[in-house]
Amino acid sequence: MHFKLNKDSEFPIYQQLKEQIKYFLLSGVLQPGTRVPTPKDLGEYLRINKNTVITAYKELENEGLLMTKRGQGTYVSDIISVSADNERRSALMSLVSETIEKTKQLGFGAEDLFTLVFNQVVLGQEAAEQGKIRALIVECNMPDLKYLQETLERELKIQMDGCLLSELQYRIDEGIAKEADFVITTITHVEDVKAILEPLGKEVTAIYAAPHIQTFMRIAQLPQGTRVGLFCGTEKGACSMKDALEKAGISNISIQYCGVDDDKRLNQLIYQVDWVVTSRMAYDKLKSVAPPNVKFMQFFAELDEAGIEMLKQYLKKRDFLK
Repeated sequence: MHFKLNKDSEFPIYQQLKEQIKYFLLSGVLQPGTRVPTPKDLGEYLRINKNTVITAYKELENEGLLMTKRGQGTYVSDIISVSADNERRSALMSLVSETIEKTKQLGFGAEDLFTLVFNQVVLGQEAAEQGKIRALIVECNMPDLKYLQETLERELKIQMDGCLLSELQYRIDEGIAKEADFVITTITHVEDVKAILEPLGKEVTAIYAAPHIQTFMRIAQLPQGTRVGLFCGTEKGACSMKDALEKAGISNISIQYCGVDDDKRLNQLIYQVDWVVTSRMAYDKLKSVAPPNVKFMQFFAELDEAGIEMLKQYLKKRDFLK
């Protein structure tokens, strides 16, 4: 049993020692019941502090691989499985050697192989497969784009790239649209996105994102004549919020609206309302300029479970999801 340490490596010394002992266990060099060197002896042999050895031993004890017998020393645990015979151990060692050699032939280092194995086995990262499905989500503002991208990536479990509608035409040459297997946008922007991407042969599907029904209920319960300001990134967006409330039959409030891109109008209106109803895009700016007596209500468009399920079924029919 010959220990080796790489003191130039970023891998901690105690971790190197710990993994090396596990290697000796797996390869059959160390057998159950075998006594391992004392921390003092091994520290002197490797020219490291004995506390480093103690740290490695303690972690191996916590994993059930080593055990300390008072007054006798540290031993390989008796309960470790020895079912792997020499032939199977030899096959495993050969597989490792072949994999390392193949890695080098591909132009990568053994460290690259370790990084991939560590991330997939220890951290549970998914393999970055060639040909993996990629989708593109297009939205008009960054807060909503980020929300939709993260939500759909989590629900659909596919790679989801994001692009602002205003930048879509200019980013086609970057490959962000050309490499996408399909494109998703909100129903508000579907025609604009189709006009840009359908000539490239890209299929564009629309999703419906709307504020929770509880938001409409809260607004409907405000006292008659309550002054409410509707704020979005642009006046057009704020006008859409107004239209949505009117279509819902809400008539108990006095509505004014504007986009946060109009600083003059914004600074006047924010002092003329009792409640602020705001989109994701406008929220941070409004919080920084609103007087302390103004109350806030979020008018954030969200995807409901039914909409997400419909999208899953749509994609399954086109063999995008299995």
